[in-house]
Amino acid sequence: MKDKNMEAIDKTMRENNLWNECRATPPSSLNSEARGALVRYGSLERFLTIFRFNSLNEHVTPATLERCFFGAAPSLVNVDNAFGNGAAEEWLSYMLIGISQQCGARKKLDAFQLGNLARQIRTWHYDLKVTEMEVFFSRLIGGQYGKYAYDSVNPQLIMAALWQFRKDRDRYIDEHERELERQRREAAASSPTRISRDEWLRRRPYWRYMEWVVFRRNPWGQVFRI
Repeated sequence: MKDKNMEAIDKTMRENNLWNECRATPPSSLNSEARGALVRYGSLERFLTIFRFNSLNEHVTPATLERCFFGAAPSLVNVDNAFGNGAAEEWLSYMLIGISQQCGARKKLDAFQLGNLARQIRTWHYDLKVTEMEVFFSRLIGGQYGKYAYDSVNPQLIMAALWQFRKDRDRYIDEHERELERQRREAAASSPTRISRDEWLRRRPYWRYMEWVVFRRNPWGQVFRI
């Protein structure tokens, strides 16, 4: 059963005729990520229910942040690939209406602003996962990127905040990869199967070592030592 917030968003979508703009037939040929999204969520309606605006506090927490960036959630472009062209814009419209209501601005986003803002996000940030967009929306509501609404919601401030979020996202991913690489090096260094160079030479047959030292030389006559 839909909560009151979802019903209000549905009403706004119908009043602004956004349903007709967004509905489309899914393509017959899907890539692996889009196919996985279709198998996992089944339909656009179920996808919209799972990733509804009121789920932000459940999906985005310090404990789930890594999964938001590195999990299996589809990107915006693959939401379209899985559920039809315009599906991502429909989901973004839901989220933007929720944000407009959440901020308490007297003047809400009108149909033109809503459709154009959702389309801009889909066009320029198509590679972001829906969970990454949830992180952005959660941080936006929390004021991490400044105040985006005064008397009315400002789409330009939301887009500027999203570009800043991309920088923060890239920094987080780089730090995460560096940490994984450090852990791999530490694991390799402490591996029980790892041996020192001297031990390796001791175990290597003597004749192979001498063949390398004596007979394998570069054009300048220098010995290749291992």
